[in-house]
Amino acid sequence: MGPLRPLGWTIVGGIVAAVSRDPTTKMSVAASIVVLTVVSSRAIRALGTFVTLSVPFLVPLLVIHGFLNPHFMMGAKDRLVPYRPAGVYFALSIYSGLALILAIGISWRHVNRDDMVDWMIARRVPVFIVGLIAQSIAMTVLVDRRGRAVLKAQTARGRSEERRVGKECRYR
Repeated sequence: MGPLRPLGWTIVGGIVAAVSRDPTTKMSVAASIVVLTVVSSRAIRALGTFVTLSVPFLVPLLVIHGFLNPHFMMGAKDRLVPYRPAGVYFALSIYSGLALILAIGISWRHVNRDDMVDWMIARRVPVFIVGLIAQSIAMTVLVDRRGRAVLKAQTARGRSEERRVGKECRYR
């Protein structure tokens, strides 16, 4: 996918995030950006990435503010599980802003790096900005690769630790 689409989505998302206080509007724009990213990049994994990264934010926000936070008034007592409607609204408003930023970030992940640099050079972006962005792109790839290697090493070590501890327990 070329860089022009995510640039436009970033501008629209930034305006909505700055102007709108309505979580429904922010969530609608975030969902639109994710759907447009899936359609433009022809990769359904953008939706999976969005869900995988955003649900860990939504669930704790809803639990903490919708059920536990005493700052918000308790809702009707006739329900099986009492909740705090103002807390749920607060959690959704926080989550919608995070979801909007996350959707914009996911759209940028599907931009071809070489096309991005070529596009900036064709638009006569100053060389130091092109160099800065190209270096940032290179570093994110390096950090991602190194992070995956560390995770793989830690996972392998954890498995060997489990085997070692398991053998010690068997011989006792």
